Amino acid sequence: MDIYDSERIKWDKKAGRLLNDPEFDWQHRSTYDGMFGTDRVLRPVYDFFHPLDPHDTTLLDYGCGGGWSTLLFAQKVRRVEAFDISENRVKVVQRRMEANGITNINARVGNGEALDYADNTFDYVFGNAILHHIPLDRCLPEIRRVLKPGGRAAFCEPLGHNPFINLYRYLKHHFWEEHLGTDKPLTYGDQETFQRYFSRVSFIETCFFSKRLPALGALDAPLLKLKPLRRFASYITVLLEKEN
Repeated sequence: MDIYDSERIKWDKKAGRLLNDPEFDWQHRSTYDGMFGTDRVLRPVYDFFHPLDPHDTTLLDYGCGGGWSTLLFAQKVRRVEAFDISENRVKVVQRRMEANGITNINARVGNGEALDYADNTFDYVFGNAILHHIPLDRCLPEIRRVLKPGGRAAFCEPLGHNPFINLYRYLKHHFWEEHLGTDKPLTYGDQETFQRYFSRVSFIETCFFSKRLPALGALDAPLLKLKPLRRFASYITVLLEKEN
């Protein structure tokens, strides 16, 4: 089975359970400022994209998943385009749009290696935990192509230098998950690949501990101040800018 087919099956199955859950609450109560402005992983994106112009700004949610970020960006920009490899996850986004009366989103099934958008379309591109599923030399030229001159892109991605986290990822990927899929966390060595396509490239280490462990989250800030330890962070935010 193709690795992307395996990813598609996995996410279609998870989203399908959500679509068939009669108890699921489709109302969306979070705000862009409340989420992106305070979350330790998302805050660099908030600062990099600020201010967003609600009258004349277009954004691509690259690999949108179930659409949590898609709906938040729709609060702040004129138009959001969103795509995902999973048809059922796109249906989740559309169900959320309908339940919340949102009309400035267009969600579709898409391929991150061959974007179905014209050149120089978007002011911003955002993705969460998506680039490590796609070869960078296939997706980065496409991201650059669809960005307008001077456009910005930001991605929140796992970092692959912590041996203990890498062991957990290996066990999860090969033994605990039903479908193999793809999973290659970014490394500092990938900066050279990003620099081939973007005039500005920044890697910002954002956390060591999962949000599922809030008691340990308080340790992130002091640990990130220790430069030798930053390479062992679990997540980074990648900030990219296309030349004018």
